[in-house]
Amino acid sequence: MKVKCSGRQPCARCERQSETCVYAPGIKRVLIPESYLLELQQSRQLTRGERGSPEEITPRPSSTDIEDGTIEREILPTLDRRNNARRLRTVGASIIREETIQSSRNRGESGITDQNQAETNSTNAPGDRPLSVGTAASSLGRPVDDDDSTDHDEIQSLLKKSRPEEHDPPFRPAEGRFWYMAPSSSWAFCRRVLGLLGRTMSPGTESTLDPFNTDGKACEMEWHSTQRGDVPVVSDLPSIDFSKSLFYAAKSYFGLLNHLVDESIYLKNLDELYENPARKAASCRLWYAQHLLILAFGKAFVLRRRCARGKPPGHAFAERAMTLLPRQGDLGGDSLLSVQVLVLAAVYLQSIDLRVAAFQYIGQASRLCVCIGMHRHMPEHIFGPELSRRYNLIFWVTHIIDSEFSALMGGTAGIHNQQITAKLPCLTSNSLEALSMSLHVRLSRLMATILTTVYGVGHEFDGSLVKHIQSNLRTLAQISTELHDLLNAHFDGQIPRASRTVSRLMLSYHHCVVLTTRPLVMCALHLHLERANSEQFESLELRPPMSSILRSCVDSARTTLRTLFVLSEGDLLESFMPFDLEDAYSSAFLLHLLRVVSPSLLPDNGWRDDINHILQHMVDNGSVVAPLRQQELQQLERTLESITPRYSGPSDPSGLHPGDDTQWPVPEYVDEPDRDFTAMDCLEPSSNALLDWADQLDMPDFLAAMDCGFGGGAGGS
Repeated sequence: MKVKCSGRQPCARCERQSETCVYAPGIKRVLIPESYLLELQQSRQLTRGERGSPEEITPRPSSTDIEDGTIEREILPTLDRRNNARRLRTVGASIIREETIQSSRNRGESGITDQNQAETNSTNAPGDRPLSVGTAASSLGRPVDDDDSTDHDEIQSLLKKSRPEEHDPPFRPAEGRFWYMAPSSSWAFCRRVLGLLGRTMSPGTESTLDPFNTDGKACEMEWHSTQRGDVPVVSDLPSIDFSKSLFYAAKSYFGLLNHLVDESIYLKNLDELYENPARKAASCRLWYAQHLLILAFGKAFVLRRRCARGKPPGHAFAERAMTLLPRQGDLGGDSLLSVQVLVLAAVYLQSIDLRVAAFQYIGQASRLCVCIGMHRHMPEHIFGPELSRRYNLIFWVTHIIDSEFSALMGGTAGIHNQQITAKLPCLTSNSLEALSMSLHVRLSRLMATILTTVYGVGHEFDGSLVKHIQSNLRTLAQISTELHDLLNAHFDGQIPRASRTVSRLMLSYHHCVVLTTRPLVMCALHLHLERANSEQFESLELRPPMSSILRSCVDSARTTLRTLFVLSEGDLLESFMPFDLEDAYSSAFLLHLLRVVSPSLLPDNGWRDDINHILQHMVDNGSVVAPLRQQELQQLERTLESITPRYSGPSDPSGLHPGDDTQWPVPEYVDEPDRDFTAMDCLEPSSNALLDWADQLDMPDFLAAMDCGFGGGAGGS
C-alpha cells in the first residue's frame, strides 16, 4: 500500500527518495476532497472523545503538507472480480481481452492516471483539493501518522527474510568456484534451505548437509565445434525404419516441441539422407543436427535405461549434434532452422542437468528470434500464410521454453513481454491447439512477471512483495477460469491423460502457484527456526490470510504430485525430459518444509508415497537426474527430523484454526488407468478461492493478521 502518496506515478515521495513507484496492478485510486477526509477524521475522533478516548483532534494540515503530498492517501476498494471472469464468453475472447488490457498498461498507465486526476480536479470546489486515501476501506477515517510504520517492524523484518538476498549471500563456494544462488531457482532454493538449516542447527556443518549436485554430476558431455568445411560423421546411423520409429516416439512425448519439427520436411530430408549420407549431412548441417537430436531423444524415450557411465541411451548422437550447432553471430543459411535446433539442444541439455549450457543455448535461440524479427508480427502478405504461421508458432515455443528455463536458472527471460507484438495463436485460429498454446503463453508471461516482482531485487520492505503476490494470485484465478472453459468446451470437463499438451498446462499452472507462494514458506520457516530452541516447541498456529496462502501452496503442490502419480500409473510420465521432474521436486521440497513448519496443513502422508513412487519410476526408466533429486529430498528429510514439532492440533484433517471458517475441499482422485481427470481434480485451489485469498492480502489487514497469525504454537509456547 502506498502511504502519503501524491496520486501521481511516480509520486513525489518516491521521486524524492529515488525509489521505485509501484501501484498494485488493477487497483483503482479514488480521489476525494480534502474537506471530506478531514470531516471523517474529526467526526471519528469526536466520537472517540465522547467515549473517553484520550486521543486529540488532529489539526488541519498546512498548505505545505497539502502541496507536498504528505497527507494524501490511497483507498483500496474491495473489487468483485468474479463477475468479470464470468462475463467472458469464450476462452479465446478472455485471452484476447487480457492481452489488450496488458498492452494498454504497457503503453502508459501513468498518462491515463494523470488524465483522470485532472478531470477530478476540475469538478472540485475551490479549496477542496482532491486527496487519494491510503488506508483500506475497512479503516477509512483512521489518522495515519509517522509512528504507524513502527507497529509492525517485527513483522516487516520477518517478511524481508522471505527475500533471499536480505539474509543469505547470493554466492556459495564449492568445487573451487563461487556459485550464484538465484532466488527463483529450485536448485538454489535447496542449497539455501540446507545452508540455513546447517547454520541454525549445527553451525559449520552447512557443507556436509548439502550434496551440492552441480552441472555434470548427473551426466557429462564433451564436444568441440566443427569447422564449416569439415564433413560431419555419418557412421553408426540406425536403419531408416528404426530412425522413423524413433522420430514418431519422440513426437509422442514432445508436446509443444512438435512445432519445432515439420513432419513432411523432416521425412523428405530423411529419405535423402539414406540415399547419400555424407553428401546430405555436409549440405544440410543444421537439419542433420536436428536429426541427430531427434535420434537421441527417441532412444532415451524408447530404451528407458542408463548406459555405462550413467549416460542416457542415444547420448553419442547428441554429442555429435552439438558439434554442428550454429555459432554465435552466425545468421547464414536457414535462420528459422537454427532456432529450432538450438531449442531442441537446450531441452536435451536441461534433461541431463547441464543447466548452464541449456540456459545459454535457449538464450541464443531467443536472441536469434529478435535478430530475425520473430517477436514481431510477420504479415502473411509478405511471408505467406504457411511461413507466417510457422514463424509465429516457433517463436512462441521458444519464448515459453525460455521463460521456463529462466525460472529454473533464476534469470530473466531474453525478451520482455512489452517488446512482443507477435499475434497469439488464438487470434488466427480457434482450434484446441491454438487455444492451448495461447494459455501456455499466458502462463509463461505470468512466470516472467513472478520472476521480476516476487523474486525481484529489493533491499527494503515496502509492502511490494505482498502486493505482487496478491496481483499474481488474481491473474492465476483468471487463468484458472480460462482453463475450466477450455476443458468444458473441448473435453466435457475431463482432462485426457494421453494429452501431454493439456496435462502440461495443468502442471505449469500449479507451478506458478508454487513459485508465487514460496517466499512466504521461507518466511514461515525462518520463524519456525527462531522458535526451535524454545522449551515448549510446538507447530505454528496459522490464521488467515497466512493459513490461506500456505494452503494454496499445499493444494497446488499435492495436486501436482497426484497428477504425476496417475500419469506414471498409465506409463505417461516424462522420465527423461526435465519438466515433470522439476514440478515434482519443487512441490515435494515445499511440502517437506510445510510438514515441519505447520503439520496441520498436511495431516496425512499420502503425498510422500506419491513423490517416492514418481522418483522411483523415473529412476527405473533411465532418468539420470532423478537419483540426484531423490538424494536431496532424503537429505532434507533427515535434516528436518530434529526440528519437527509435536502436533497436538485437531483431528479434523483440514487442519484449520478454530477461527477459520473456510471450507477446504478435499479432492478425490481417480486411480483407474482407463479414466481421465476431472477439471476439479487438477484445478484446486479454485479461481474463487484464489480471489478470496488475494482479497485477504490487502496490506493493513495482512500485517494485522500476521501480528497474531504467527503468534503461538498449537499448544502455546
